[in-house]
Amino acid sequence: MTAIRQDDSAMGSGPSHASVGFRRVWPGSEDYGYMADLYGFSFPPAEREGMDVMMRVSGTGFGRLSVALDGDKRIGLLYVLECRDLVYIYYLAVDPGLQGRGYGSEILRKVREDHPGCRLALSCEAPDDAAENNGQRLERISFYERNGFRDTGMRAEWRGVTYVHLACGGHVGRSEIDWMFKRHRELGESP
Repeated sequence: MTAIRQDDSAMGSGPSHASVGFRRVWPGSEDYGYMADLYGFSFPPAEREGMDVMMRVSGTGFGRLSVALDGDKRIGLLYVLECRDLVYIYYLAVDPGLQGRGYGSEILRKVREDHPGCRLALSCEAPDDAAENNGQRLERISFYERNGFRDTGMRAEWRGVTYVHLACGGHVGRSEIDWMFKRHRELGESP
């Protein structure tokens, strides 16, 4: 876990709007270890794609795995799928030592800025009173709603967990989401 810990004092109190950006991650790159540690820390095993799958898809132009930066300081990770006017946010995580400072919102703002006129979509665990982490689920949905996302009314099951689909910037249909997941699987398969 040490790769994701940084000196908080060097970061200041929050994001600098002008300097938040992304740097693509490749195996062996300077950011790979940080990104892999943050990914493992932020997402339970049932929610994780294989790193090899993300690397293959990221190399196609359909997906992009990046470390999020504030200036030259690593603040999180972002994995997106991009097709025409739809950007699907597959994974977004902020360094645990930097959470609560506005970085998640700033990452979403930068995604919108980098994809003008595009619709954004994502999925997160659906509320479930019986779930041990139901409070986190509700907080996560509230965070995305504060950042302009709305519940599409669509739900999906993956690995025994129910997910709610959220979108902003326009309607996103089930067939579009299903196609993106199908294409992701195809591109992520071993050659």
